[in-house]
Amino acid sequence: MKRSYFCPHCEAMLNPGQKIVIKAVKDLAAGLFLFSPQVGNYNLIMPDSFRLSIGDRVTFYCPVCGADLSSEADTDLAVLDCIVEGKGAFEVHFSRVFGKHATFVVRDGQVQRFGEHAEAYQTVNFFGEGEKE
Repeated sequence: MKRSYFCPHCEAMLNPGQKIVIKAVKDLAAGLFLFSPQVGNYNLIMPDSFRLSIGDRVTFYCPVCGADLSSEADTDLAVLDCIVEGKGAFEVHFSRVFGKHATFVVRDGQVQRFGEHAEAYQTVNFFGEGEKE
């Protein structure tokens, strides 16, 4: 099943090939990161010169429009839109903290949690003020 990921701001497709392409910035370092489109797969390809330590927070940007991909639900998360062939559209929120494996698929008032650190985000309200998870 093909998963297509999009910038929630300009709607540019971010995985024209086998990987999701996102611009990453940490302090003065910037580079393109390649992520697996498979939810819960935390394999990452990044430039050798981009040095990260466990716990570092990275800011992700759309490589097309330059918009900040930080999630409004939590400052430690980023967000992309996704369409899965035959299953429709949803949001994918994922950790901006290097080494923290947590991904959330948000669709139709439901949240699916993936990753060994997802439980740390139990109190996150993905649906906005006044709405409950």
